[in-house]
Amino acid sequence: MYAHLASLQSPVNLPHHPFVEVSGIIPGSSTILKSGFNPIKLVFRTGKRQSGTGVGGHTHTVLMKNSNDLRRDQMILGCIGLMDHLLQREGVDLKITTYKVTATSADTGLVQWVEECMPLSQVS
Repeated sequence: MYAHLASLQSPVNLPHHPFVEVSGIIPGSSTILKSGFNPIKLVFRTGKRQSGTGVGGHTHTVLMKNSNDLRRDQMILGCIGLMDHLLQREGVDLKITTYKVTATSADTGLVQWVEECMPLSQVS
């Protein structure tokens, strides 16, 4: 299904992680998830080892969401990150971890893939 994206003519940087340069996707690892809006899990091949991505080796995973306005999510996560940074400067560490969200249009965007997370429906 994604075979035509397996190898890009020239590497590109991801919008939500500009330091990550991708050269194509890994079609066998990329999949459409069973959810209300059918988000797509894209596993990219990278040219360099990326630290802090949560993914080992030469891959980087993102979730592409359609029919979902992510602009508010992007703004709120940016505000939470800023508040966390300001609090840490004052010596208060709340151990907040955020993920990256980049709205690419009014109804499409990219969300950082978080390995081994639990869906909200499973939290008791």
